[in-house]
Amino acid sequence: MNKLLTLLLALFLATGTFSACGSDADEEPNTEADAGDDTDAGDDTDAGDDTDAGDELTDEELVAAIVTSEVAFTTGLDTAFDTYDCNCAFEEGGYADVESCLAEEPLSESELSAFEACLTTAIAGADTTDADLASYVACDSPATSTLSDCLNAIDTSVCSEDTENAIFTCEDDFYTAWETCAAEPGATWYQETFGPAVANCYEEFFPAPAE
Repeated sequence: MNKLLTLLLALFLATGTFSACGSDADEEPNTEADAGDDTDAGDDTDAGDDTDAGDELTDEELVAAIVTSEVAFTTGLDTAFDTYDCNCAFEEGGYADVESCLAEEPLSESELSAFEACLTTAIAGADTTDADLASYVACDSPATSTLSDCLNAIDTSVCSEDTENAIFTCEDDFYTAWETCAAEPGATWYQETFGPAVANCYEEFFPAPAE
């Protein structure tokens, strides 16, 4: 199991650059990908050796890292809109300048780490089967990777209707891909196995702003 999860985690992290316009502010959320370096410690050839078990992430930790990376991926969509608003209408958000607006937008490494720890605890003992995980990632990974590429191609410092429409196009394409994924067995398994835990932890650490 660890071998597959390590490969899946590597797949997510390998395509995990989701910054919307290439600014320093957008690159910060991707720092949680450093957690993926821990997978290097788990040599697949001796995964069953208890002598180095302390260096190897548990299944729950690996799944939590995958989901956390996915949260960072999809948050890139919100970041694109927020970055565009900061660059083009920071005054409307109550900011003095673009820099102060951008400084508040990205998810911090500490926030993502806390979310990952919450999720690791919440999914302890979950049924993480090879086939279901593989089915989920086979559909999910291309969707999130395409979103990343789409957002990275947009310069959100250009204030125009075309820029805003380009972000909406990325959003529409991403949700269309997700609707396709929702019909896959892996998506059903994911929702049943991790859906409530992900929702609870997300609400705890990234609550919706009060209206």
